[in-house]
Amino acid sequence: MKPCLIVGSGFHSWVLGNPQTALSNWDTLIDEVAQVLQVSRPSQTLTPVLRWERLLELSDDNGYRQASATGNWIPAKTIKPHEIEADAKLAVKAVLDRHHQNYPFQSTKAQFILDEIFGTVISLNFDNCWTNPRNFTYGSVFDIDKKMGLTEVEYKRLYCFVKSNAHPMTKVWFPNGSVNDSSTIRMGLYDYGSQPDALKTAFKFVKSYERENLKSEDINGWSDYEKHFEEVSLNYSEPGKETDYRINHWVAHFLYRPIYLSGVGLSTHESGLWWLLSQRARNHSKLPYAQRPKTVILVHADTYDRKFWANRPFGVETLVCDNWEFGWEELLDSAGMRRTNPGTF
Repeated sequence: MKPCLIVGSGFHSWVLGNPQTALSNWDTLIDEVAQVLQVSRPSQTLTPVLRWERLLELSDDNGYRQASATGNWIPAKTIKPHEIEADAKLAVKAVLDRHHQNYPFQSTKAQFILDEIFGTVISLNFDNCWTNPRNFTYGSVFDIDKKMGLTEVEYKRLYCFVKSNAHPMTKVWFPNGSVNDSSTIRMGLYDYGSQPDALKTAFKFVKSYERENLKSEDINGWSDYEKHFEEVSLNYSEPGKETDYRINHWVAHFLYRPIYLSGVGLSTHESGLWWLLSQRARNHSKLPYAQRPKTVILVHADTYDRKFWANRPFGVETLVCDNWEFGWEELLDSAGMRRTNPGTF
């Protein structure tokens, strides 16, 4: 089965050679959003999520300017908190869209994310700066009965994707939301509070599909099921062959494919990802060790926590590099998909 690439803000640090831009650093992003809103910057002694909440409080207490063509000034204490957050997310979109206009999307590094050696890509970022800003498709298969129990925004986060029109086979998912629909951007405590229920619902979808198809006469064992998943997950572009909604989302790819994470901190605070990694490990525990899909994370030697990673939590293996320039090539090596012209980065 083709591997799944998972990228975070470190991808932009590598492409741009700068870890302090709004694309690669939450504190910088929040500072630039505060500038757009004309609100004082929240203290950096707070965590990014709490800085976001403080930004909303400051906007409510002092007033702010909307990130729109009209740029209306909203006086203090005149609109509801959720309306302020919606405007703040529009400011996030404005900041990231501006960075997109100046992004080297045609560079070899930026195009790495679109390489078709990956079966799919999961981006933990909000932007799609690696595409031509005028030549991509944003879509969602959000047409599901809302009786399933999740909010419309969480469904969109589960199913929304971007495809570069120049690389239509590579589908990139956005679990934390996309600038193409600012309502989906996951920044604050309310958004993170709704994540666990969404992940559990998606997991139940996948297991329902799995149990149903493992009973099929056409599928004989796990290996056949993996081949079946690989085939049906590629049918999303064929009219009349739409992929079953229970597996047509990023969580299904996360659970089944070999995973290669890069530019992702995967700290112990990432409870959503760790919960999924635990379910993934349980799901594959019945398989012989050699048949389990790999879970590999690229880490830099300077930040490598040897004692933590030595435990290989939920089967996560580390790929340690001394230089990010070579680390991404080593990632392809580990995936068994090394390019024919190494060193292009």
